[in-house]
Amino acid sequence: MKHNGLVCFLLLLSYAKLAAGCDSGVDPDIDRSFGSVIQVDPQEKKVTIEIDFGELAEKKTLTIPWKVGLNVLDAMNQAKQEKRLKFKYRGKGVSAFLTQIEGVKNQGAKGDNWIFRVNSKLANRSFGVILLKAGDQVNWSLGKYKPGKK
Repeated sequence: MKHNGLVCFLLLLSYAKLAAGCDSGVDPDIDRSFGSVIQVDPQEKKVTIEIDFGELAEKKTLTIPWKVGLNVLDAMNQAKQEKRLKFKYRGKGVSAFLTQIEGVKNQGAKGDNWIFRVNSKLANRSFGVILLKAGDQVNWSLGKYKPGKK
């Protein structure tokens, strides 16, 4: 008889979790807390990547189709596979680290490096883990990292 109570509890818990995710169009297990909220037309399922080379070259803007679970690295890899973007990185997941874009390399502690923002908010985690929402804007810029400056 003890097992019947446990089975009922687990069924109720599963139903509550399923009901919480139904009709919302949102996966409740995905962290969507990074960046600001942007109003998006439901038909417009895309993200934008802008690359600012400063004085070295003109800005480059790419539009990538959005899908649930898409992170910044995934979006950039999609553009790379389509031969619209060249970049290099090392590591994966939380340790993924961008080393160059279009042949422009990070210069280390005393030089300019690639820094990214999502919806104008300075990233606080690896580009391999920050999940994107439809309509998000990723901005890469070449410059000196200034802690505390958003």
